[in-house]
Amino acid sequence: ITAQHKDLARLARAFGSSYRPSGNIGGLDLALRATGNPTAVNLGGIKGKVGTITVGGDAQLDLSGGKPVIKANLKTGAIAIDPFLPASKKALLDNGRWGPLRIQPVVWPGNYVKGGNPSLQLAAVNGRWPADPVDLSVLNAFDADVNLSAPVVIFGKYLIEKADLAASIKNGVLNAHKLTGNIFGGSLNGTLRAVAGRSNQLGGKIKVGGIRIGEALRAVVGEAAADGTLAVDLDLSSSGQSVADFVSTLGGTGAFNMTDVDVSKQTKGSIFAGVYGLISVLNQFGASKKAERADVSGSFRVSNGVARTDDLKLASGLGNGAAAGTVDLPKWLLNINGQIELAQSALTRLLQAKIRQTKGTVPFSVTGPLDQPDVDVDMGAAMGSSVPIPGADLLLNKAPKGIGTLLKGVLGGGSQQPSSPPPSGQTGDAPPPPRNSQQQPQQQQTINPQDLLKKLFN
Repeated sequence: ITAQHKDLARLARAFGSSYRPSGNIGGLDLALRATGNPTAVNLGGIKGKVGTITVGGDAQLDLSGGKPVIKANLKTGAIAIDPFLPASKKALLDNGRWGPLRIQPVVWPGNYVKGGNPSLQLAAVNGRWPADPVDLSVLNAFDADVNLSAPVVIFGKYLIEKADLAASIKNGVLNAHKLTGNIFGGSLNGTLRAVAGRSNQLGGKIKVGGIRIGEALRAVVGEAAADGTLAVDLDLSSSGQSVADFVSTLGGTGAFNMTDVDVSKQTKGSIFAGVYGLISVLNQFGASKKAERADVSGSFRVSNGVARTDDLKLASGLGNGAAAGTVDLPKWLLNINGQIELAQSALTRLLQAKIRQTKGTVPFSVTGPLDQPDVDVDMGAAMGSSVPIPGADLLLNKAPKGIGTLLKGVLGGGSQQPSSPPPSGQTGDAPPPPRNSQQQPQQQQTINPQDLLKKLFN
């Protein structure tokens, strides 16, 4: 049998399907051998193209029961998933007087039932997560047992090499009990489950290891501004009728581990932007021209789309830190707070030589949009008080963009005074000097702000 058609989507609609792909998927050009009878058909020597995907292998079709049962072993060429996805249905929100306000995905009525999840409603309304209905009813149309391998699978900015999938469909339940491949120089291993119903159910266990951070960033944000390796372990599930539903009902557990991370500059546009930003800011206070490498790890629990962690850890040559906080996926917001115990460096030794007491603890916070948060590191807190240096205000104005603000708490200004008087006999957090001390005048005279900034900016 040979079969050709120049438009696969149009052919599908001729058989009653409402399928409209988001891109040009091409046509159908297949050749195969078919043997059998009205209840059982063997399809051998399959060769050709389905859309833009080359296909080869064999299949069996059992028509003796209430629904078709398909068994197939297929090998394909490179698969680009995006063009095959259904075209998004958009609706123009227009108030009739002020013109169009924004483009927003069509809202599935089920999202707004009385007493529903507020996060779910927000996820749909803010437009970040599509609220178009996701129809999984095709899983009830047939049963199947399929093995499929492909040299490359491309989905958005993600490329999986040597993809190998083993999956079954039975009574509306899809079980992908094997999903392996290579991604960004690392390995992918997982299982997936989908259940079609009035409230679709999704779940999966995914492990990725040895991810090269530089390759991942180049693909996601277009620039490899950091390197190191990443491992992630996820066990998640959700339910609903739309992507907004799935995000807002997401639950489960997860963990990640980043090793030997080197950040050349702050990187935005990635879900780990907060981690890269924190390491980048801390490296501004390093003592050598070579950036400090860091290890970052943590685990989290997810409920209603909000991940909570209380064991984030950071270890680097500059110091070790711990943090806790939340990642709110429906709102796309990050709120992490912690502190770092400083290790000895040229900067801390220099400052400790000029003041009597140092706490050595640096509070920090990472807040804001998940892919471009604000990083605030309070280095001044580590010193117990600001260090008044004549002329520092002028030097801060010449500091690299974004660094001047961070340094004001450390360097202060020539005319800067504490907002409230310290306790009698003390200056800031430093204890009172001993009587007849000969060191006090020297403390205010030996600080060279230019030397300090040179060490600070390497």
